[in-house]
Amino acid sequence: IIAILKKQRQNITSYKVEVTGERYELDDSKPFKSMHVLVKLEGDINPDKAQKAADLSFDKYCSVSKSFDKCVEITYSIQINKPS
Repeated sequence: IIAILKKQRQNITSYKVEVTGERYELDDSKPFKSMHVLVKLEGDINPDKAQKAADLSFDKYCSVSKSFDKCVEITYSIQINKPS
């Protein structure tokens, strides 16, 4: 996401990710059923460009989301805080 936004000349001053998930019991393990990724960005960032960067990252470039997409529902959202 950051690499894509930097190519679009967006000014990112902070980047954090929070992941929450739902698990289920399977024998002695608890695999994930679903995950939600909240991407927190700070800076002078165009929201449309941030959403497009996230879409490209999760749907095309991220090997982790591609590895899980058959067995774990992954959703994501973007939160942008502009500098004051």
